[in-house]
Amino acid sequence: MATVIAYPFAWIALFMASTTDGFFPAGLRVAALWLTPSRYWPALAAAEWSATLAIAATTDVHTSLATKLVGIFMPWLVYAAAVREVKRLAAQRELEGTSYWVPFTVVAGLLGGIGNGLLLTGLQWLDREALADPLDVLLRFALGDYAGVIALAPLLVLAAEHRKAPGRVRDYLLHGLVLAPLAGLAVTLMPAIAFPERFDWVPVAVPLLAIGALGGRRPAVVALALVTLAFVSVDIAPWKPEDVQRTLAITGTAALLLGARRDAMHRQRERLLANIDELRLKTQALRDVATRIATQRETESRQLGLELHDEVGQDMTALATRLRIAERNAMDDATRQEFQLLQRMVTTAHGHLRSVIRHLHPIALEQFGLSRALSDGPLAEIARDADVDYGCQLDGPIDELPLHVATAIYRICQEAVTNGVRHGCGGRIRINLRAWDDGDSRKLDLSICDDAGQIVVANGGNGGLGLQGIRDRAHALGAYYRFDPGFGQPRHRLMLALPLPGPGDSAVRGTANGHTDRTASVDGAALFLAILGSTMMD
Repeated sequence: MATVIAYPFAWIALFMASTTDGFFPAGLRVAALWLTPSRYWPALAAAEWSATLAIAATTDVHTSLATKLVGIFMPWLVYAAAVREVKRLAAQRELEGTSYWVPFTVVAGLLGGIGNGLLLTGLQWLDREALADPLDVLLRFALGDYAGVIALAPLLVLAAEHRKAPGRVRDYLLHGLVLAPLAGLAVTLMPAIAFPERFDWVPVAVPLLAIGALGGRRPAVVALALVTLAFVSVDIAPWKPEDVQRTLAITGTAALLLGARRDAMHRQRERLLANIDELRLKTQALRDVATRIATQRETESRQLGLELHDEVGQDMTALATRLRIAERNAMDDATRQEFQLLQRMVTTAHGHLRSVIRHLHPIALEQFGLSRALSDGPLAEIARDADVDYGCQLDGPIDELPLHVATAIYRICQEAVTNGVRHGCGGRIRINLRAWDDGDSRKLDLSICDDAGQIVVANGGNGGLGLQGIRDRAHALGAYYRFDPGFGQPRHRLMLALPLPGPGDSAVRGTANGHTDRTASVDGAALFLAILGSTMMD
């Protein structure tokens, strides 16, 4: 309501300050319409009409009463219609934040200036019955209004925006660069330089455009207001009124729109960075969940392996012992042969059981570390049993990897070797694992090669459960993983960066939550019993 009360006095003062360069009440009108809620618009209209009536009583702009009344009441209605439509457009596109105020007021002022220019040109034609150059009159009215809008409305809107979202001083002054257009204007006025008149707008326009592009809408508005103040307050002889209007209208619009675009890109960048941070947090949360699931699965696999060994393995060992005793006590050769056949079947079943237990429970990994588990452990045995040339090249602090990482790497290699043996590897498998410290991270590079050549991958290139399991483990670690069905050199490639371990971090053979040492001792006993049972059966 304070705006409505002060409005007519400000309107009269700006009318008195207006020159042929620009009609500043038009800028006040656009800013007031934009910032004032529409329910106060009737009061705003009454305030402006009272001011224009007071001025019309002392001036003789129009010859007839009808044109005078239209000239008093219609301009406000034209601008109100323009502002209302631009506001509606902004609401439809959900662009009602304060950062969008400046460009939208510029658009509303442009529409209002064109509409009011047409209105005033028509009124002048009615008063004088004939115009020598109607287009020149239209441009003079439209550019005069728009120059006033572009000089004043963004400044008033920016002041209101500052009240809602205060900015820093450097956000408005751009380290003093807002004075550059004034310096350019001063250059055009120096007789010693003799700047060409046809290019006198360049020293003013180029700094204005640069300020908008580099600093955004805020310093562009301030710089434009300073230039306008200089044009109004100083008699600048080399500059013609139409040149001032064009410079303020065209260059000012371009500078403000560049500034608004720069701010929009800055906001978009901030939103993008926020989305990236949110995505990074969600990705890390998913990795944590995947790691917990993988850890739980490994724990369950170990428990299942121990139970199979303790229960089924011992039962089969006892069964093999009883069959051996029964064979010795057999009365005839036929019965003895049947017992021998049963012993061989039990031995074969026990071998399968040991293979399952070994797959479920990587004893070698926990007992000897990742290096020996890969080079001399069950993977080498699997390849050797299948007549596959198996080799493993290791480099760096492999055994210092965290337990969950070492387990995942071992499982990936285990699945890759098993797939190679089962589906073909060209008689050769090579595992290359390298770890090294790089700054504040530990890098890991794993490649698994074979000589199978090009292979056909089922399930649309995604592979079966084994290949999907490798992908899942790699993604759970946050690693880069690539599978090459073409030539297998390498067939599997995994790269990972880990934070350097702290003093309390556990490695593969260290203690993790107080369980690894106990599990290792139990695994040692389980391995001893398995070997003992196998010896008894043989």
